[in-house]
This record gives sequence, C-alpha cells and structure tokens, in this order.
Amino acid sequence: MELSRMPFVLKRNRVAYLIKGGTLLKEFFRYEDPDNRYSQVWLASTVTSSLREGTEGLSVLREDYGGGYLKELLEREPVAFLGREHTEVYGASPAVLVKLLNSGTRLLVQTHPTKEKAKRYFGLPFGKTECWYVLAVEKNRPAYIYAGFRPGVTRECFCSYYRSAGYRENTELPPLFCCRAWRRSLYPGGYATCAGGWQPGGGDSGTG
Repeated sequence: MELSRMPFVLKRNRVAYLIKGGTLLKEFFRYEDPDNRYSQVWLASTVTSSLREGTEGLSVLREDYGGGYLKELLEREPVAFLGREHTEVYGASPAVLVKLLNSGTRLLVQTHPTKEKAKRYFGLPFGKTECWYVLAVEKNRPAYIYAGFRPGVTRECFCSYYRSAGYRENTELPPLFCCRAWRRSLYPGGYATCAGGWQPGGGDSGTG
C-alpha cells in the first residue's frame, strides 16, 4: 500500500493528563474509562507526552494499514506525505498537534513559549501558539476561557498572588470569557491562558 496516496486510519490515541476528565470524550468515542484518567485524545500526533516516559502520545496506524507509529512513517517518506516545501522548513514533523480535550476541573494556568524562547531555553525548534475551538459545553456547568492579565498586573503582583490562597479561590487576575460551543480563540506563544470553571475549591470545567 502506498499510504501517501490514500486515506488511512489511526488508532484512537488517548492521553492521561495531570487533571482527570474525559466525560464528553467517552460519550463521543464510546469507550470505557471508569476512573476518568484520559482527559485528552491526540490526533495524528508525532510527539510523546512530557509527563511520562515511553510512547504515550504517539499516534499508531490501525493494523489493516500496516500498524506502526505515524512518526516513523513520516520520517521514512517525509516529502511524499508532507510535501517538499513543508519538509524543507520543518523536516518530517507536521509542525502541529491537534488535541480533543475535556477536563474535569479548571486547567492549569499556562504560558507557552514563543519560538525564540523555546529554542533558547529548551533547545526545541517550535514555540506554541494555541487555537481553541469549543465543540461542546456540558449543560448547567458554567465554563470559561481565561486569557492574559488585567491592566496593571506586575510580575511582583502575580508572584504574590500565585503563592496566596486567592489563586485558587477567585478570578482577580485573568479576564473572563464565557465559554460557549463553537467559540474560537487564538493565543500566541507568551500569552497566559487556561480554561474551565472557576469556583471556590476548584469548579468543574465542562468544556470539550
């Protein structure tokens, strides 16, 4: 089979994250996960999870298409699958990672690196710009996107706030955007973001 000339099927690629969840993913994909360990499904992934050693996160071809890791397939024939122009810039990497995510509680506040800082501090060729597309929101469970900082928030203010209980109890720092189905958001590297409900004691997210 010349897979570069035809559609092929990958196995479902569940990934366990720091925060449990996955209720909406289980309903969509119809699989069992009684402990709600898998709050993410990665699509056509050629990278591993940074939380564990091993191969978790790498997408695998279904057996009737030869099996094996998608990463290895692309490395054998990068031009055939990705095109010459793409390969000259990014090599055998697709240079994008698509995740389906459904967290049980508010996600961690994260600031992903720009391309320059990723190279300087981690020796990696990519930064991380994020694009969020909300597919569904659980009924009667408020969900939000938190993006950036309010005007006047300094490094000292943030560090002090982060160490306090207030970080877990209210929303003084990040602006709030109600998270609705079909909402689209783009956040470049260097932008502080998180998503999910925020209630005293850590509210439910209900986003997918």
